[in-house]
Amino acid sequence: MIFIYLQIFLMNFFFQVAYHKVFGNFVATYESCSTAAFKHGRTETVRSCTNATKEFALKFNSKNKPSKGDVIEMMKKCSSVHGKLTKEAAMGNCFYF
Repeated sequence: MIFIYLQIFLMNFFFQVAYHKVFGNFVATYESCSTAAFKHGRTETVRSCTNATKEFALKFNSKNKPSKGDVIEMMKKCSSVHGKLTKEAAMGNCFYF
């Protein structure tokens, strides 16, 4: 399960980086998350274009490339934020005003 989650995260993550490189801006991406743990649970939406992902794409696509260590740390941060959003969505806690 972790491997599948990682694949989905990386796909959405690098989609943002590539889209920014080609078009110079960011796009909302949709990822579904199951709420089947609840009675009549369906799916919740996870929007994977976060501030952490935006920060990574801006630095990764800049003329001053970050070091490998910085890239790893930024990816860990993005993964952590994405994991938190996914857990909140699975628990039905993603509806904010």
